[in-house]
Amino acid sequence: MITRNEEILPLTPQVFYTLVALAENNNLTGADITREVEKLSNGIVVMAPGTAYKIVARLQTVGLALNIAPNVFRLSEHGAWWLEAETTRLEKAAAASREALLSFGYRHQKSSEPNGFAELLVDSLSG
Repeated sequence: MITRNEEILPLTPQVFYTLVALAENNNLTGADITREVEKLSNGIVVMAPGTAYKIVARLQTVGLALNIAPNVFRLSEHGAWWLEAETTRLEKAAAASREALLSFGYRHQKSSEPNGFAELLVDSLSG
């Protein structure tokens, strides 16, 4: 099992969203995980067929996921701990980014358009 942050963090987006999917739903198949990852990431993270099974196999190896039936998986307690650690790391990174933007003098402007600049940027990156 993994015992130190530097051995696994930061998680890739695919692994992060796989853990989130497993935390939200017990008893997921690889196909379920693939759909959930895309939904949770608002379409930004899309996995090729079979990728979820490779990720879950790696997560099982390090004790973050459990195979509870043929091709059916759930998050382990150890996996929940690591997901919380990564979530905390991302929250700190987001706070540092917001602070840097404030220091830069940037103020988020609400857009009258349905999609503001940030949303357009995310849309362009995902497609």
